[in-house]
Amino acid sequence: MIRVGIIGGAGYTAGELIRLLLHHPEAEIAFVHSTSNAKNLLTDVHEGLLGETDMKFTSRLSLKSIDVLFLCMGHGKSAEFLAEHPVPQRVRIIDLAQDFRLASPDHDYIYGLPELNHEDIKAARHIANPGCFATAIQLGLLPLAANWLVHDDISVNAITGGTDAQGEVTVRLMDGGLAATGRGSDPDVIISSAKAYIDALNRIAAKEKD
Repeated sequence: MIRVGIIGGAGYTAGELIRLLLHHPEAEIAFVHSTSNAKNLLTDVHEGLLGETDMKFTSRLSLKSIDVLFLCMGHGKSAEFLAEHPVPQRVRIIDLAQDFRLASPDHDYIYGLPELNHEDIKAARHIANPGCFATAIQLGLLPLAANWLVHDDISVNAITGGTDAQGEVTVRLMDGGLAATGRGSDPDVIISSAKAYIDALNRIAAKEKD
């Protein structure tokens, strides 16, 4: 049985994660961390879990007792948490925020889109989960890019009912690869997600040239 810890347990992504893990035959939720909701029932926040669990939020961190740690905090908070709380090396980390989505020599996180990085994900110790917009756009564009069918600008109008991060992303074909511009209620988040899938498209194009 895989023991799982969840940080930022009161958020929307955590609620969906908890729902999935409760029904996973090989996963056991060891703790759901939330300082502001400590000792409250999960169902006080995630009402959709009524009848499925009687677990409570905790403010205690039992990092040594788990196999996998999910970070479900706001963008920028994952890096802060990890800087303040050393996680045992054997514990796998899956970050649901944008902190580690872009490839960098400063970290070893694998971009967690199975359709793109299936083999790398299986061996990874640290995984950066892609955002909802980036996932939807990549699944549509990656097959086109892999077959050299992206020849002009692509404009994606993305709207969600789950957050306020709706906006518009324009992907432009440049001499050095693909670039993105965007606008919306949270353009920094939108552009960060766009850059993640642009990196993926550029990697595919580079492989095809080789």
